[in-house]
Amino acid sequence: MRCDPAVIEALLAGPRIEPLLHPKPGAVTRCREHRDKNVLDFATAQTPLEIAAYTTCIEASTKCRGSIAKGLAAYNRLHALMTQRVNINLGTLLLILPLSAAHGFTGVRKARKLAGLAADVVSDCSGVEETREYYKLLRRLSPSHLGSYKGPVESVWSEPKTPFPQVLDAVSWDHVHREVLQGYPITLEMTNLMGSRESLEEGALYAMLHTLAAHGDTLVARKWGWRAYKVLLNEARWGLRMEAKWGLKRVLEILDRMWRPRGWNPGSVLDMLAIAIGFYIVEKLV
Repeated sequence: MRCDPAVIEALLAGPRIEPLLHPKPGAVTRCREHRDKNVLDFATAQTPLEIAAYTTCIEASTKCRGSIAKGLAAYNRLHALMTQRVNINLGTLLLILPLSAAHGFTGVRKARKLAGLAADVVSDCSGVEETREYYKLLRRLSPSHLGSYKGPVESVWSEPKTPFPQVLDAVSWDHVHREVLQGYPITLEMTNLMGSRESLEEGALYAMLHTLAAHGDTLVARKWGWRAYKVLLNEARWGLRMEAKWGLKRVLEILDRMWRPRGWNPGSVLDMLAIAIGFYIVEKLV
């Protein structure tokens, strides 16, 4: 069996660490919480994420096709038992399962190679079964940005007939879905940026700010519209310019005072950051 627990645990370390980082504008940290979730909720949701990652990896080590669907189903079952119906780490789940499948199927350990193989696994080994399990999960969680849908694939509220890669492609304007399809380019860029600072926390926070300034955040666009996306992008760019003068922590605290009252949580970038930290630790492990 090619599923190495050391690699999976290194990937999973990212989602464990990311909620604790402080300060993060508008986000849950070890010092700040949201009205409906805090670090304890993230810690509780970590167990379903871990079971899903291991399930996918083990399944893929014997049969690639259907392995991501097995992971989605395992997450859905355990998440329903352990937590309230709230979306804690859905984007992180969507990012980590293809990586788990790629590792289980190939035994590859290096982060950059895993990222490319994960896109191939989604393309070649996932189908309608993955879509069905993903839709079941979305229906149960009913994230606030879900809303109604009209487009080239079936609605979440109908019986799916479209293979998973086409479902991801239909919403590929979103950071998380596009990362899976394209081999995690922004996430890998964040991993590279993390090495430019002395500590893991400072490197991760700098990578977050740099990514927000370069790419904005599509969860904010989903929930608050494209005007909010553009304002967030410009304010993040201002923060990145001022970081050299005022320091990273002060800039992030200023952005937090601006974004938190608006309800802006850059969740798409934070999902990618969780995986980027995992990549960083995988590379150290290798």
